[in-house]
Amino acid sequence: MTEHSKVNRITEGNIPRQLLAYFFPLLIGSVFQTLYNTVDSIIVGRFVGATALAAVGGSGIAIGLLIGFFMGVGAGGTVIISQYYGAQNEEKLSKAVHTLITMALILGTVMSVLGQFAARPLLRLIKMDPEILDLSVLYLRIIFGSLLFFTIYNLGGAILRAIGDSKRPRNYLILTCILNIFLDLLFVLVLQMSVAGVAIATAASVAVSSFLVANALMRTDDIYRVSIHHLGIDLPVLKEIIRIGLPAGGTSMAYTLSNMIIQSAVNSFGAAFTAAWVAFGKIDNVIFMIQGAFGMSVTTFVGQNYGAAKYGRVKESIRTGILMSVSITLVLSILMYVFSPTMIAWFAEEPHVIEIGTSVLRVCAPFYFMYAFIEILSGAIRGSGEALAPMAITLVTICAMRFVWIYLVAPRLGGTIEAITACYPATWIFAAVVFILYYSSYRKRFRTDG
Repeated sequence: MTEHSKVNRITEGNIPRQLLAYFFPLLIGSVFQTLYNTVDSIIVGRFVGATALAAVGGSGIAIGLLIGFFMGVGAGGTVIISQYYGAQNEEKLSKAVHTLITMALILGTVMSVLGQFAARPLLRLIKMDPEILDLSVLYLRIIFGSLLFFTIYNLGGAILRAIGDSKRPRNYLILTCILNIFLDLLFVLVLQMSVAGVAIATAASVAVSSFLVANALMRTDDIYRVSIHHLGIDLPVLKEIIRIGLPAGGTSMAYTLSNMIIQSAVNSFGAAFTAAWVAFGKIDNVIFMIQGAFGMSVTTFVGQNYGAAKYGRVKESIRTGILMSVSITLVLSILMYVFSPTMIAWFAEEPHVIEIGTSVLRVCAPFYFMYAFIEILSGAIRGSGEALAPMAITLVTICAMRFVWIYLVAPRLGGTIEAITACYPATWIFAAVVFILYYSSYRKRFRTDG
């Protein structure tokens, strides 16, 4: 069997089966990618204390600011590559792949350097508690130093996913996540390196995953093969990647900035609230991993089938993705609401922290299903090549709305942690309604198969 035949052929066959065949490796990969920081949090929270937990987890929002931008640029590359791959346009596909990898090398190197200077200002921006500021800066600088590896893995993995291969990125993440756990335990329990230890473990593990992805791209016999001699920027392709990727990256950064405002409001309550928020975030992220995996699956399905002019499959993959995502999310939301104290206790032992985290999680749990419409419909629209509309809708209905909520609405509701948290379900509902209305008009562009 050739390598090409092993790739999930998402332009043909049963859509629900093919969507799930692509989704599950992607979800497992997302789970293990998230486990990097989650394992760091569990180990320092259990074996070092709440202060270290807050330092590691509280830094995550700043890390997400830059990584989210890289993921957005990767999303632009994914759309272009999936469309070229669906159309089997070898020349343009090669140019897109080599342009994206070159961008990964340039962006990763520049941001690794700039991150060393930006760490402390970013943490002060979100009002990190002075008690944990120095620890957080140390953790953040080590992670920022490895951004080149994060970028190579994420953009290289985006290429593999764009051509329908979600299994190898998953396998690489499983392997390196196991390595990360081993190194975390070694550096924290044996070598007593605390926060620095978990950061170094994460950086080393990501370096291994980036090597594995680069090796896969350079050794394939398929038409997306990467050659060092062909690295470079193709301006027409770059413009296409930027046209889709820049709005996606900007949207991701705007999301993170809005979350930084929320994080800042939470941090003002003190380290215990920061630790509870970190624990809530790890559990909350399970939902977004599932919905994100469905969103990326639908984006790739739409991209390849749109490139192959199979418009009936485009619409069917969107409907299927929404149904699956909403169904799974509703089940998990019930479990999270009922067992929230137990789940928060996975990350912290202090009763006060558990109480705060439980209250926050129960505010959000009943409304998670609304985010499925946002993730899938925005991904589908981007997959067809339209990037500005999803960006505009997201910026207004989520990012700007959260700013208004934190500074105008939450104080009127008492300024409590629950009032701050309520900005999440409020903005999900608002954004979901707008995306549904927009898509109802936009889907007319998907002609029926001729």
